[in-house]
Amino acid sequence: MQNPTLQKYYILVSKHVTEDQYHPFALSSLREKQIILPQQQNHYPAQKALALHNAEVFTNKKLSLK
Repeated sequence: MQNPTLQKYYILVSKHVTEDQYHPFALSSLREKQIILPQQQNHYPAQKALALHNAEVFTNKKLSLK
């Protein structure tokens, strides 16, 4: 696994999101924008959580949080 301090994070927006794309706060307007990481590493996105989210949520599978 790559060191999180060396990684760049980008926002992914599901292609299944339906919204008014012209709304000033539309999620689609954030697509592929870079995320600025917090100063403290303990606040970085958890790699396992990101992997689970990308594998389960973005594949249209039902996610069980049990």
